[in-house]
Amino acid sequence: MGQMLSNCPIVPLGEVCRFVGGGTPARSREDYFAGHIPWATVKDFKSFRIVDTEEHITQEAVDSSAANIVAPGTVLLVTRVGLGKVAIADRRIAINQDIKGLTPRGDVLPDYLFWFLLSRADDLERRGVGATVKGVTLQDVRSIRMPLPPELTQRRIVDLLSRAESIVRMRREAEQKAKEIIPALFLDMFGDPATNPKGWTEISLGQVIADFRYGSSQKSSVVGDPVLRIPNVIRGNVDIRDLKFLEVAEADRKRYSLVRGDILFVRTNGNPDYVGRCAVFEPPDDQHWLYASYLIRGRPLSAVVDPYFLQVQLSSVEGRRRLRERARTAAGQYNINIEGLRSIPICLPSLTLQRSFASVVRRVRALSDGSTTASAIAEMSFNSLLARFFGEAV
Repeated sequence: MGQMLSNCPIVPLGEVCRFVGGGTPARSREDYFAGHIPWATVKDFKSFRIVDTEEHITQEAVDSSAANIVAPGTVLLVTRVGLGKVAIADRRIAINQDIKGLTPRGDVLPDYLFWFLLSRADDLERRGVGATVKGVTLQDVRSIRMPLPPELTQRRIVDLLSRAESIVRMRREAEQKAKEIIPALFLDMFGDPATNPKGWTEISLGQVIADFRYGSSQKSSVVGDPVLRIPNVIRGNVDIRDLKFLEVAEADRKRYSLVRGDILFVRTNGNPDYVGRCAVFEPPDDQHWLYASYLIRGRPLSAVVDPYFLQVQLSSVEGRRRLRERARTAAGQYNINIEGLRSIPICLPSLTLQRSFASVVRRVRALSDGSTTASAIAEMSFNSLLARFFGEAV
């Protein structure tokens, strides 16, 4: 449990907290949902502190239902649908029936209770029962045992965990900002492909791709050359953390080999937003890299188009719309074929301008990769700290 919590008493939450439940006003009364009182549901647990909610209700709605209003500083715990989510109310809000409000007695800091409950999220999820919607009872929550150190120790734990979590949050924000730079830069340099305000030449994708080819349908194994599949083409990048392998004849090896600058397209998926998503292949080593049948490889004409410029254009809002427009559905799966890809209209600025843009894309993505790694490390450190304090609490 860590030295800070050694030898301190372990108490059930039922002994140190007052609990309040919530409810939903009658949906048939539209006027109930035209008030100014924030009304929290599971969908409002987007951060650790709830400042406002998506829906607001009237005082009459509160009075005529099981909804209850809790004071600022109340710890909110989801006990049904999204089991285990926890937050602190930053203002006076009403809650629905999926949430319990916990007000600790004077010797328990609300923030300490919050961090403790956050550490118990997985345990609460395991306790959940229900055929379709899992939940825990009030008695389940009341019986959870919490270490109760002196207030000074609680404050030290809250301070350490708050600082660690703020680092995680800042890393995530930096990562998100890095992702937003490339689309914004594309629009600034080239304009929206939907309207082509800068008057670039418009041609079809097939005119700048030397060769489209479907991937290998051979079953993957644990030996042979690495083979890229749908899960490896994600968020505009080739992710090689989850690899399969193929042993193929030399002729097939040449046929399905990838080279630097190839673009890989997702050919089929149950989600139409994923069909046609694409990434530029950059070989991480000197191996032969292959690709599987649910991907389509495009080999851009390097004297005409830069692959990074092309990938970002096809990943833009308009690029995605054009891809979805050409997708077909069968048996719940959405598909795009080579002919559909060939027909997609694209804007084609000068190669010099494309390469200038691509140079920035590569630098930003390199920074983003570093940011993603830093975020993962920060989150792992935070989780380790949380487990160090509360991992042995029962």
